[in-house]
Amino acid sequence: MTRWPPRIRWSAPEQRVCRRHARLLQRGEFRSASHATLSAEHEIAQLHRKHPSERWACVRRTHDAVLRQILKWVRASRWKWPHATWSPEENEVLDRYARGIVKQRPPNVTRTAQVCWGELERRHRRKQQGVPPRLKTPQPRSFRAVLIQVRMRSLAMGRTKCQIIWTSAEMAIALKWWRKLLRTRGQYGRLSLSGASECMMTELKRDGFDRTQVACQGKIRELCMGIRRRTATPISRRRQSPVRQAPRGRHRVMEFPAHRQTGQD
Repeated sequence: MTRWPPRIRWSAPEQRVCRRHARLLQRGEFRSASHATLSAEHEIAQLHRKHPSERWACVRRTHDAVLRQILKWVRASRWKWPHATWSPEENEVLDRYARGIVKQRPPNVTRTAQVCWGELERRHRRKQQGVPPRLKTPQPRSFRAVLIQVRMRSLAMGRTKCQIIWTSAEMAIALKWWRKLLRTRGQYGRLSLSGASECMMTELKRDGFDRTQVACQGKIRELCMGIRRRTATPISRRRQSPVRQAPRGRHRVMEFPAHRQTGQD
């Protein structure tokens, strides 16, 4: 049984493109492996248009396939990812913002991480002054990495995990989108949970509230679970179906026709 669509091996020109982007990634020309993959994917597409008669040119290489090829060449060279450890200067900035989160009442980790990430980016841009444009490197730290570091360091310094209570105005908006979600249930083009939470987050931000989409989605789920708890029948009140038991002492007797009961006449 053959596989369809057929799996076509990577050609030598495609391998050269992936190998070259792996070397550029090692030199720091790209911010991450995903950025290198986007560039390699664009160059491979141009290569396919240049050689349309080749068999390997009829197969579109996906983003994940190109990424796997680049990472294969990176691992073959035994290259270690740069910026694996935080520098003393970055540790000093992160600790300062983590101490500020511990003193906040209530703490806002996301907003503080955004300010911290902005300061790290400004410091990196200041270091790049006077460097030739070809040798300039982008900010090596992503916002998610800074957010995780600030969250972990603030917890280690004594920050308690507290939950900001939803106000009555926020709950009114949450109930509004929860009702819209229930109203469109079972209809064509119905509103999804992610769509309702995104619209709810947009309306909350327009009114001056700071809630993430994950928090909005959790609140809508909480309201749905509350409805299920109120409408569910307790187990003790459920009507249990009677179990049919076979009558004791009675056996069913199989009766056969007379011509089968008599043997040979």
